[in-house]
Amino acid sequence: MNYIFLSEKESFNNGAEKIQQEAFLQTKECKIIDLESIFNERILLEDGKKPLCYFLTNDFNLPLYVELLREIGLKIVNDKFLSGSSLKFVLQQKIKRGGVNTPKSTWITSKDPDLLKSIQYPFFLKDQKQAGIVEYVENKIKLAEKLKAVQNIKGIYFEEAVEKSPMFLKKFYYIIGSVIDMDTTTKEPVPLWLESVFKKISQSLDLEVFSADVFVDLLAKDYSCIDVNPAPAFFKSDIACSEFVKNVFI
Repeated sequence: MNYIFLSEKESFNNGAEKIQQEAFLQTKECKIIDLESIFNERILLEDGKKPLCYFLTNDFNLPLYVELLREIGLKIVNDKFLSGSSLKFVLQQKIKRGGVNTPKSTWITSKDPDLLKSIQYPFFLKDQKQAGIVEYVENKIKLAEKLKAVQNIKGIYFEEAVEKSPMFLKKFYYIIGSVIDMDTTTKEPVPLWLESVFKKISQSLDLEVFSADVFVDLLAKDYSCIDVNPAPAFFKSDIACSEFVKNVFI
C-alpha cells in the first residue's frame, strides 16, 4: 500500500489524483489521506502491512508528522529531508555550498533602509515557504510598494533576477537518481554535466525525489537553479509521474 498525505489547506488534490491514477495503471495500491489521519494508527496499519508514505504538502508541522510515522516503522519518501528546515532561502544556501550554481540571494530581517541598499535591481521578492509569493521588483519605488504588503519581513528573502538570453527556464524532475526534462515526451537522458547538478542537489538536501526550476544554456553548459520543490505533484510530466510510481511506490 502507498499513501499520499495531503493538507486540506492546500490545493494539491489534482496532483494526488494524477499519481493515484498512475498507480492504478501500474496495479499498485494507493490511498489519498488527510494529514490528520496520521494520528490514527489503526487506519495507517489497517491491512497489517507497513505502507510507503509520500507527503504532497508543505505543511509547517511536517517534521512532527514524520517523527510519528517513524515511530510505527513506516517508510517515508524524502525521510531525512522532511525532518529539517524547508525554508527556501536555507535550501538555496545548502545547495550552493554543495557546488550548485544559484542566483545571489539575501535574507534581511528588518525593513531598515540601510540594509536594503545592498540589494541590486532587478530581483525577486520570494516567500520562504514553498508555493508562496514570488514578486518581480525592478526599482526602489516598486520595492516600497511590495514591502507595504509584507507583514513578516523574516518570512521573505531577495533573489537576483537571472533570466537573461540565451538562458531559458526549464523544469526537471529527479526520481531516485533519474533526471527527467519536463518538456520531453520520451525518457531521454539529460546531458551528463546537467545530471551531475541534480545529483549534487540530491546529496546536499538528502532528497530522493524533487523537482527543480533551472535557467539553463545547454550549449554553454551554464545554468542557475532558482527553486527546489521537495514535494512535486508531477502535473507537467506524465513520464515523471510514471517513473515515480514505478520506481518509488511499493
